Amino acid sequence: MQDAPWLQHYPAGIPRHLCAVRQHLSDWFAQMCERWSDHAALQAGGRCWTYAEIATETAQLRDRLQQAGVLAGQAVGLLSGNSPQAIFSYFALWQCGAVVVPLSPLDAPQQLARKLQDSQAVFVLTQNLTPFISALLQIADSSGLQAVLVQDVCACAADPLSARQQLQTAGLLAELPSHTLFRTLPDVCAAAGALIRHDDSEQPALIQYTGGTTGEPKGALLTHSNLLSACEQLLATTRTEPPVLRLGQERLLLVLPVFHIYALTAGILLALSAGAEIILHARFDADAVLQDLLKKQVSIFPGVPTMYAGLMMHPQAERLRQCHLRFCCSGGAPLPHVLAERFAAVSACRLLEGWGMTEAGPSGTFTPRTGAVRAGSCGLPVPGLALKIVRLGAPDITEATGTKGEICISGPNVIRQYWRRPPDADSFTADGYLRTGDIGYLDQDGYLYIVDRCKDMLITGGMNVYPRLIEEAIYRHPDVAEVMVIGMPDPYRGQLARAGIVMKPGCSPLSLSDLRSFLSPVLGKHELPAQLVIRSSLPKTAIGKLSKKDFLAEELANTAVTADTLTGPPTTATREAD
Repeated sequence: MQDAPWLQHYPAGIPRHLCAVRQHLSDWFAQMCERWSDHAALQAGGRCWTYAEIATETAQLRDRLQQAGVLAGQAVGLLSGNSPQAIFSYFALWQCGAVVVPLSPLDAPQQLARKLQDSQAVFVLTQNLTPFISALLQIADSSGLQAVLVQDVCACAADPLSARQQLQTAGLLAELPSHTLFRTLPDVCAAAGALIRHDDSEQPALIQYTGGTTGEPKGALLTHSNLLSACEQLLATTRTEPPVLRLGQERLLLVLPVFHIYALTAGILLALSAGAEIILHARFDADAVLQDLLKKQVSIFPGVPTMYAGLMMHPQAERLRQCHLRFCCSGGAPLPHVLAERFAAVSACRLLEGWGMTEAGPSGTFTPRTGAVRAGSCGLPVPGLALKIVRLGAPDITEATGTKGEICISGPNVIRQYWRRPPDADSFTADGYLRTGDIGYLDQDGYLYIVDRCKDMLITGGMNVYPRLIEEAIYRHPDVAEVMVIGMPDPYRGQLARAGIVMKPGCSPLSLSDLRSFLSPVLGKHELPAQLVIRSSLPKTAIGKLSKKDFLAEELANTAVTADTLTGPPTTATREAD
C-alpha cells in the first residue's frame, strides 16, 4: 500500500496488511460454534447458552423461517430489542440466504415504512411487544410485505411465565393482531434440517440504513465479506505482543443496540471470533453496567462516549478500579480527550477511540493500547484500509500531510455502492474511494484527526468554524458533563455557534461570558460560541450518540419563540432551557 505512513507505527504483532475474508456468514457462524462448542456463548435474562446451544437455537429458527416462506435473496426486516432472539435471528436469516434489514425500535412508523419499501423487504421478523406490533400495524396496508412474522419474546427467558406476567403488567405484551399480515412463526421442527451451504461471500448480507453523507437515509449494502473483513480488521488490532485478547476466555458486555452496525461487528462478531461470552443487556443503565463489570468479570466493553461519561458520573465510579477490563473501545461519536483520560485513570484500562462509519462495517481507525496518547486523534487506519485526504470540493486532488480535507477510504470492509443507487461522484471518487463526508487530516505518522463533518462545519463571517474543536475545548471545563455546538442562522454573519451544555450534578450553570473567558486562551475569536443554552439533557440517537440534527431542530423551534434574534454587529445571547 503506497503512502501509508501509519504502517510504520503499528505496535509489534499487528499485521501490516490484511486481505478480504472470503466467507459467507452462515458458514463462518457454523465454524465458530464448532470451534468453541462447549464454551459459554451468551447470557441474558438469567439464562445462559453455550456455543453448541446457540447453534441449535439458530438452526431451529432457520427451519421455522423457511417453513414460513423465507427464501434466499429476499430482504427481511428485523425489528427487535436487545434479546437473544435478535442474535439468533441474524444468523438464522443468513442461513436462509436472506438479506437482513435491521430496523430501529425508535423509528416512527413512517420511517419504518420508508425503509421497508426502499429495501423491498418481503417479511419483517419481530417480537410480540406492544411498541413493535403497534408501529407495524399502522403501516401494514402500505408496506408491500408478504407477512409480519412474530416471535414470542418470552421464549428465551429463564422463567417464561414470570417474564410474560411482568410484560403484561407493564402493558408491553401484545396479542397477535387480527390483520392477515401478522403470523406467528410455525412450531419448531422436531429436528433441525440440513444446513444449506451458501458459498458466495460477495452476496449482500445487510442493508443498513444510514444518513450517509447527505442526511437522507439510504441503505448501505454490506456483503458477507464486508462484515467479516471489518471484524477481522478489529480483531487484528488486538494481535499485539502479547495479544490483548485471550481466545476462549473473555467476556464482552453488550449494551449497544443490536440493530446498529457497531453492536453487530464490535460486539457480536468480535465476541464469536474470540470465543468470548456475550453478557447482553437490554439497554445502557449505569448501575447495571457497573455491577456487571465487577460481578461478572467483564473484560471487553464496546461503547459510545455518552456511556463512558455516564459511568464516570456515577457516584461509585471509583469502583471501576476493581474491574477486570482489558479492551474498551469507543466509537460512534468523537471521544473527548478529558473523558478518555479520566476513564483510564479510574479503570486502569486505556479507552481506545476508533473512527468508522456504517459504510465501512464500521471499521476505520484504531488507537494503539501502548505508546503516547495523541490528544485529538482517533488513531491509525486499520490493517487493510486505504485512506486519503482530498481537497474540499475537488475530490480528484489529494491533500498533503497536515492539510484538512475530506476523508476518503477504500478496503475490503467498505461498500461499493448504496442499495438501489449506482455509484456517483457525490459518494465515490473517480478511483473508487468512498467519500465519507468527514473533514480531517493526517499527521506525519499517519494518525488521523477528525475536524468535523462537512455538513456540520459552520461559516461565520466568511470563516470556517469546526464545532468539534469548540466542543473539545468546552469539555475541558470541570463542570461540564455534555456539550453540543451547532450553527444557528444569522442575517449578519451567516451562522453563529450556539453551545448546548448539560452541567454536572451540583454545579452552577455557566454564563456565556464565563464560558467565553474560559475558552479564549485556546480558541480564536471567530470560534468562540456566540450563544449558550443550559439544558438538563441533550437529545441522543438510539445508540446513545448526541444528535445534532435533533438539537438543531429543537433550538430552531425554541429560537422562534424565546431567543433573541441576533442581527447587526456581533452580539451574544444566553438562554437557559430545560
